[in-house]
Amino acid sequence: MLKNFLLFFVTLTVLPACAYELPGAVGFEVTATNPKVEATDISVSIEEIDSLTSTYYRAYNVTFKNRTDRWMRIEATGLKFPTLTTSPEILLSNDLNSYIQAISRRNAIDAHNRAVALSTIYAVGLVGGAAGSHNNNAGLASAGYLSSLGAISVAAAEGISKSRDGAQFANALPDGHLLKPFEIPPGLALARWIIVKIDEKFIVNEISVSMKEKERAERTFHVVGVRPTLDSRRK
Repeated sequence: MLKNFLLFFVTLTVLPACAYELPGAVGFEVTATNPKVEATDISVSIEEIDSLTSTYYRAYNVTFKNRTDRWMRIEATGLKFPTLTTSPEILLSNDLNSYIQAISRRNAIDAHNRAVALSTIYAVGLVGGAAGSHNNNAGLASAGYLSSLGAISVAAAEGISKSRDGAQFANALPDGHLLKPFEIPPGLALARWIIVKIDEKFIVNEISVSMKEKERAERTFHVVGVRPTLDSRRK
């Protein structure tokens, strides 16, 4: 019942975004010889999700568009923030669940006050399924893997993904999370999400996305002009 309810919200979330297959700012591939290459096989875009962002945390929607006739099997991804001096922490485990609940409540109050319920649907739909998946993840419940890690940075997560514990780490992540391996169907786009700890006082308009396709070399895409989905962030 819960999964069907969450699927309903996810569907409502996706429909308004259909006009934008690559929402947000679109990046260029960075190679050893050229810092701005327009890749022909894949496109990557990033947008900040205002309805899931707060004073101390920012949520990002990262979309990958497969422009080929084959399946792309992404086994590892990562983010880098050139304008920040340190790698931000990723919101995980029980903290992620609590954050989603608090954000949903905040958005519900905001929607009631503004008579705009769409923002609440967007917030619950995008990550609600992830929380449900997290709660029903038997492997995570038994091992307590993410909880034992505590707060880890994006850089640390990349390191774990490449280590012998990489598979366990990936399995413990909720569905839809950017750092969890995924597949992109031919000719279609797929969105992943991530929430990181970045204070609102910092300006973050540049993000680099690394991706490693199975049996292929790692690639990096640099995105400039990342901004919130709404003009101002809710307090």
